[in-house]
Amino acid sequence: MIYNHAMTWSVKIKPKLESRIKKLPKDIQTRYELLVQDLIFSGPHVIWPNFGKIKGKSNLYHCHIKKGSPT
Repeated sequence: MIYNHAMTWSVKIKPKLESRIKKLPKDIQTRYELLVQDLIFSGPHVIWPNFGKIKGKSNLYHCHIKKGSPT
């Protein structure tokens, strides 16, 4: 699935992740939705905790919604 809004960032979500998100607790699902919306309208912020640029890749980033073990 691709979320897109005119003149904003595109966020690509793999189908496997979409199905896994539905199985997570509601508070984590809410964090995920807020993260996606923030990415769409504001783009990536390297000041977010658990967020960073993928080394060796142009304009690719990685984020864990929850600290510690990947959610």
